[in-house]
Amino acid sequence: MTYVSYPPVGKEKNLPVYVTGVGVCSPQTEATRVSPSSSFLMITVGGCGTVKIGDKRYELSTGCGLYVSSGVEYVASPGHSKKRGEGSEWLVDWVSFDFGSVDLYTELFTVQEYMFMTFRDPAGVSAAIRRIGDAISSDVEY
Repeated sequence: MTYVSYPPVGKEKNLPVYVTGVGVCSPQTEATRVSPSSSFLMITVGGCGTVKIGDKRYELSTGCGLYVSSGVEYVASPGHSKKRGEGSEWLVDWVSFDFGSVDLYTELFTVQEYMFMTFRDPAGVSAAIRRIGDAISSDVEY
């Protein structure tokens, strides 16, 4: 089931890191995008796709992900998985986040604007993103 939410942000801005959006099993389409004012992390949970940033191209098959800092332009292109049993639709779980402290952001994320990852525990990463979605959708202070 696809779930996407951009919760209103109020006093969460006082936290060191806070969620600005979350998506679960979100279908990806061909598009040129600029990452929102927030940074985001995504992980492929079905199918595969390609993300091009500058002159670098990354193949994101199931279990692979990408961190992209705010304001970075990228091109997303769904692909067709060569792995048996995987559907052709590119599905990702993602979470976007921002920082209540400029110092924390600059300390952690000034070196790299983006980073490709192959997760050791992709199910654990997806489960964490889904728990974030559950917390936001449950109408409690997340």
